[in-house]
Amino acid sequence: MLRECKESGLTVKNWCAERGITEHAYYYRLRKLRQAACEALQQAQPVQLAEIPLAPKETEFRAQLRLTTQAGTLEIADADCEVLDHVLRVMLHAE
Repeated sequence: MLRECKESGLTVKNWCAERGITEHAYYYRLRKLRQAACEALQQAQPVQLAEIPLAPKETEFRAQLRLTTQAGTLEIADADCEVLDHVLRVMLHAE
């Protein structure tokens, strides 16, 4: 009945009127069909939870450095703090 109504292209109201069926009866059957479908789905596919591990947080700080001197420009991208500290100390003693 529900499939026939849908395939007819008519509104529910017009389809029911043509067949002498009350809209209340149509929607009652629709509700029962949906309830049965939900129950069947719950029985067929029990709910399972899956643990999805998150990517570890990067604890290391990454930085960039651009140092311009009379001798030229030194540019370092995506370096950790220890590398930048070492480069700056060397540069201070080089001049």
